[in-house]
Amino acid sequence: MIQLQNLLFRYHPKRPLFEGLHLQIDKPGIVGLLGSNGAGKTTLLHLLAGLRFPWAGACTVLGAEPRKRQLSWQQQVLFVPETIEMPARTLQRWLSELAPFYPRFDQRLFDAIVKEFELEVSGKLSELSFGQQKKVMLAFALATQVKVLLLDEPSNGLDIFSKSQLRRIWTRHLPEDTLVVISTHQVRELGAQFDQVVMIDQGKLLFHQTSEALNRRFYIERTTHLPAENAWYTEPVPGGYLALYSAELGDPETELDLEILLKAIVEKPEILFHLKKETSYVQE
Repeated sequence: MIQLQNLLFRYHPKRPLFEGLHLQIDKPGIVGLLGSNGAGKTTLLHLLAGLRFPWAGACTVLGAEPRKRQLSWQQQVLFVPETIEMPARTLQRWLSELAPFYPRFDQRLFDAIVKEFELEVSGKLSELSFGQQKKVMLAFALATQVKVLLLDEPSNGLDIFSKSQLRRIWTRHLPEDTLVVISTHQVRELGAQFDQVVMIDQGKLLFHQTSEALNRRFYIERTTHLPAENAWYTEPVPGGYLALYSAELGDPETELDLEILLKAIVEKPEILFHLKKETSYVQE
């Protein structure tokens, strides 16, 4: 579905953002795109959406080059930026202008998601709050049922209750053949939704693994005493510590906290060599 081969992209001639980037995502589902500020997450989404062009290398999405922006391709790929600005139009007029562009758009699905978001849309969309506008756009994005959905910080602007609604909506209404790539810093809020995790840093792919593999490879322990020396990472929390360990046969199964894992990688980059033992997803 997505394939990057030896990708080169730069904003400055002498400072490449991506150099020799390889990434392959073959299956639908939800992919978390993670990395520090400036790592290139938003730029990567722009490249996948055909809004920026590689300097060299190959970038294909659904078997086509995004930069060509072919009509049939655009009808299957949708990018939702972090910041949106809805037009001074009613919801009905906006949908009548935009929805016909997407052959699989489902009005009943859109209405159902709007209802789950507890939205009451009257007047012009531009008069809604930012959070309400974000809900309308996310409802539309899911209702298009495109094959590839690219979301940049989709939960920004939503309150705590709305973020919980969004997680439930994804579980109920995401088409089985849709690939969703989510760039986010809200790892603790959204991490449980990810089927795969991609982390980039300094123009390189640090790792790409399934959540299942990560959960099998590591476990989190909460203790009241100082964790053992073989912990990859420890963090003080009220009442004790959180510690990240390599999972061995017989260790308890826990849902991996991706935020803890990312902090561990920053503190101890050698953990990446440990990850390479698990799967070929990890880039050399």
